[in-house]
Amino acid sequence: MKVAALVAEVREQADDELGRRAERLAHELFKFRLQRQTNQVANSMSPRHARRELARVKTILRARQLGIEGQGGVPHPVRKDVRAALPAAAGQVASPVEAAGRPPMPKRARAAKAVAAQPKARASAPGKVKAKAKAKAATGKAAKPKAARRPRRKAEED
Repeated sequence: MKVAALVAEVREQADDELGRRAERLAHELFKFRLQRQTNQVANSMSPRHARRELARVKTILRARQLGIEGQGGVPHPVRKDVRAALPAAAGQVASPVEAAGRPPMPKRARAAKAVAAQPKARASAPGKVKAKAKAKAATGKAAKPKAARRPRRKAEED
């Protein structure tokens, strides 16, 4: 079935019918998961279609719940004060990025910019290392010189 025909069919249904359809699709998805675990999948595209149809049904139910849409796809009559508060109806800009007048930045660029903005960790300064060594020497916990360390084992000669 074509997507447009499916959406039109779903929009024509009443809320209780859509609720039952959502439950049926959720049960189908459960059965698909079981079939995949037991290697009995007949059509690998069926779960995708069921998942998308379930999303469409839930979207339409939520739109009706919010009063954005009525049955049959007709926009639900909204009071004038509520309609004025909606961004699209009042002519407001939807996001701060659009308000700035620049196109949205791709995700990778945003991530790279965020990483670049973080302060970099610095290596310890040589003076700090010397100060730590002096403190250890004063307490008697200085490192042993290389000559005083245990000699390495040499390979046995035959």
